[in-house]
Amino acid sequence: GNSATSTNAEALGAAINCGGVIEVKESTISGSTATSGSGGADTFHHENSSTLLIERSTISGNTGGLTIVSSSSASIINSTISGNTEPNGGGGITADSASVSVTFCTITLNNGGNAGGINVGSGIVTLIGTILAGNTGPSAATADFLVSGGTLADGGGNFVGVDDASNFTNMATQTGSSGTPLNPMLGALADNGGLTFTHALLTGSSAIDMGGSTAVPSTDQRNAPRNVGTADAGAYEFGASVPSGQGSAGGEGDSRCTVSASGGNIWLMLLTLMALAGVATRLRRTA
Repeated sequence: GNSATSTNAEALGAAINCGGVIEVKESTISGSTATSGSGGADTFHHENSSTLLIERSTISGNTGGLTIVSSSSASIINSTISGNTEPNGGGGITADSASVSVTFCTITLNNGGNAGGINVGSGIVTLIGTILAGNTGPSAATADFLVSGGTLADGGGNFVGVDDASNFTNMATQTGSSGTPLNPMLGALADNGGLTFTHALLTGSSAIDMGGSTAVPSTDQRNAPRNVGTADAGAYEFGASVPSGQGSAGGEGDSRCTVSASGGNIWLMLLTLMALAGVATRLRRTA
């Protein structure tokens, strides 16, 4: 997959800062460092845009999270957001005046100044079949999310470690509390097949077979089929095999990775650094 790694420090979007329409597929954004400034410390900053799509990708180990502002349509599908630190918002995702859907993703091991996993300032964030657990925030109650305005909606089939605010009420969703947080039983972030790193579900995980039947992708993040019983919550399907010829994380470069944009401005600093380092990338831009 497309792998972007940098120690570059910027005040607004160290890895990607964009408006317009952007798609990130089968890619990794990792090791970026953003400094706090007028826009906050964001690894991926998406603002004043009509469409954002992140699919089968991993955002991990960054100082600065994923911030979505004034976006009419943002979708994160079959992706992993892990081990990121955001001092001023949500360690994984911060949404402000945005409509965001998070479908069959794994959001874990993030740390945020407002919330460990997701911070909803305004707008609406809808979770479907997603693992949101094992994050850390300023308090036990905000380990996985904080809704300071707007809505965090439960689309069903979610696995939420801490839900003291009782945001998640769908019968197909499992939730814990700050006193008894749910453990999704995940393996370390690793090459489990496919083009990007994932957290494997371990034997006995309660997230197995609980992803529900709404908006289920035909494959998981690794492109392994979701046809083993009921779909699992999160980006990884337990017991499913990656098809032959898929390569391994970081292994296929330009042949499978896509970062594309149309309209507005896009600043892909890390992709430029990658090109200079000889890492295969592809950038499509249309007027």
